Amino acid sequence: MNVTIKFAIPNPAYDQSFADAHHDGKESPDNARYTWGIGYEMEEVLKIEEEVSAEFTMTGKFVASENPFEFIIPEMRVYRFIHGNGDVSTFAISEELIGDDRTIKPQQKNLTRHYFIDLLSHLNPHFDFAMPAEGILLAKKSIPTELLKQ
Repeated sequence: MNVTIKFAIPNPAYDQSFADAHHDGKESPDNARYTWGIGYEMEEVLKIEEEVSAEFTMTGKFVASENPFEFIIPEMRVYRFIHGNGDVSTFAISEELIGDDRTIKPQQKNLTRHYFIDLLSHLNPHFDFAMPAEGILLAKKSIPTELLKQ
C-alpha cells in the first residue's frame, strides 16, 4: 500500500465557513489551514507499527568530530513503515507535541493511507521543537544537551 504521513501545526485562525463560502471549502492564502507542515510519501508499505509513549533511540554522528552518538529519548510516538524490499522508514515525535492524530484508511485497495499528526496549535517550529533528522520531531526540552553543544 502507499502511505503518507504529515506533521502540521493547525492555524487557530482558520475559518472553515469562510473557506466554504468563498473557496469551495478549500483553504486560501488568506485563510491557511496550517501555519507549518511537512509530509512524507512512501510506496509499497507492507506493515505499519506504532508505539505510544515509547523510548526512541536516536543515533548518528556529531558533525564536528564525526564521532558516533546514541541517545535514548523517552515519551516518543514512533511509527515504523516496513516496505516490501525490507527497508524500514521510521518517524518519531515527542508525545507532548501531539495535539491530535488520525488515520484515513482507503475504502479500496491500492489507494493511499494517510496519517495526519496535528501538533499543538501554539507551537512555533523555530522555538518549541527541532527536527534533528528527517522525520524526527523533538520537543526542545527532549533534545540531549550533548547534542546541543555540537
